[in-house]
Amino acid sequence: MIERRAQQRFPLRLQVLVRNLAHDSAEQQMGESLNVSSRGLYLLMPKQSFEAGRRVEVSFWLPVGGSTGSSCVQGSGRVVRVEPQAGEKMGMAVALEHVNWLRVEATG
Repeated sequence: MIERRAQQRFPLRLQVLVRNLAHDSAEQQMGESLNVSSRGLYLLMPKQSFEAGRRVEVSFWLPVGGSTGSSCVQGSGRVVRVEPQAGEKMGMAVALEHVNWLRVEATG
């Protein structure tokens, strides 16, 4: 199989909040990242949560430098693919179109 990814992916398990932007009143759902790149993420989500082509908003925390703080990443993008997984989960690939990094300093 030919590798089509433009950016290197990093195996990173993080809790990720995802919201469907097609509905103003849509609640956030919790998922877990399996890998992350500068342009997207691959998540495990509850089954039937999202469909390919939908615009979504994601938020997650990256630990940075031990006890010196962390960064909140907030972004928006599009679901490019959904795949069935074992159990009550589905895999979901999200291509990020816009990302904000919010640095939070640790307080003693």
